[in-house]
Amino acid sequence: MENRIRNLIIGKRSNLSRSLHKILDDAYIISTDEFLKNKSHHKSIDKNAKINVIINSFFPASFISKKNISSAEKEKLSVKNLENILNNLKKNFKNISKIVYTSSSSVYGDIEHCSEEKRELQPLNLYGKLKLQSENQITEFCSMEEIPFTICRVFNMYGAYDNFSVIHKIINAFNTGKKLSIYNSGKSSRDFIHVDDVSNCYKKLLLVPSPNILNIGTGKKYSIKDLVRLCHSKDIFNFNKDIRIEAASVYADIGLLKKTIQTVKFISVEDYLRKIFDEKSFTNH
Repeated sequence: MENRIRNLIIGKRSNLSRSLHKILDDAYIISTDEFLKNKSHHKSIDKNAKINVIINSFFPASFISKKNISSAEKEKLSVKNLENILNNLKKNFKNISKIVYTSSSSVYGDIEHCSEEKRELQPLNLYGKLKLQSENQITEFCSMEEIPFTICRVFNMYGAYDNFSVIHKIINAFNTGKKLSIYNSGKSSRDFIHVDDVSNCYKKLLLVPSPNILNIGTGKKYSIKDLVRLCHSKDIFNFNKDIRIEAASVYADIGLLKKTIQTVKFISVEDYLRKIFDEKSFTNH
């Protein structure tokens, strides 16, 4: 039987890619390097089949924070990386049904009220600026090639193989007993969404017509301080009053998401943390 891969996921290291690979039928996951070097995907994918392409490829935060590389150079590398991916898609795949690009809520900047997709974008940091630049590249490419696309602005994702989010850092501090500094006194509030919920949203988006820009969040916000209060070992957290430049409040308007995929039910970050904290406390008694 012909091997027809209907969902191509680019970005093998991504936590989201791993989650998607588990739930999508006929899915093939590949690293950006493998994809650009044509190492294996040509043999594994039927280029005549209709495929969805999910692009989760982006530079890790460790690269963005490198001080020995200028912001201008990082910008050039980011543009070139995505440009190469898109050119490779254009060259090798002639029957793309939809492209889904994983962007970030960081493109919004600081938000006093929940962010809707049409609001003005004012990213506060380089990561947000590069993501916005990538959104523009995707929009231009897909418009020229007449490929349906959705840019998903994912809010603060956690769970599974996550080793970067503040949720991971809180859990790690709880498990190891190592002090964790919480800046801005923990007053910053965020919209936390579990990676499995993001994957389920993506799965539904691939099956229906979807808007070009879409928030992927829960529509609820929690301050870091409130989440830390759930922990039974509050002494391991150091609430630092030093001011760091970051958005004070970021949470999603999910009206368009609900309208697009109809049913939306999310894992509660409070319940997620309570379960971990309570289980650890129980085993220690």
